[in-house]
Amino acid sequence: MNDTAAVGGDAPTELAWLVRGALRAHRAAVAQALARAGHDDLPPLALWAIDAVAEGGRTAGELAVRLGASKQTMSQLVELLATRGYLERAPDESDRRRVTLRLTRRGRAAAAAIARACESIEAQAREQVGAAALAQARATLAALAGPSPS
Repeated sequence: MNDTAAVGGDAPTELAWLVRGALRAHRAAVAQALARAGHDDLPPLALWAIDAVAEGGRTAGELAVRLGASKQTMSQLVELLATRGYLERAPDESDRRRVTLRLTRRGRAAAAAIARACESIEAQAREQVGAAALAQARATLAALAGPSPS
């Protein structure tokens, strides 16, 4: 069964398939934009990590909570992103035991490419379904997702 097989039906899993298909299409569009911008060396979870760090400096532990990943997975991802020049680790000014993650110049360029791609995806959706429907879809997805982890 593909992501659109249940579209138009009343299968109990239809919504899940639609969300999965939308996420896959969104991820592919962002990955293509990153590749065009010279950032084709990022695994899928890195897209979310870069965006979360762009929101403000975070520790690897905070990033793991935000992304719903294990600390081990996040440690490996942070190491990969640091090695590839997207992140740097810096001691926290208020607590020297904490290591804050910050985007490097390359990381900020990738974050900008991600933001532009997301803006383009939303503009295309707005054009297809209208601003009101897009706002309702956002509200619906927010309700389904529940409270955002910090």
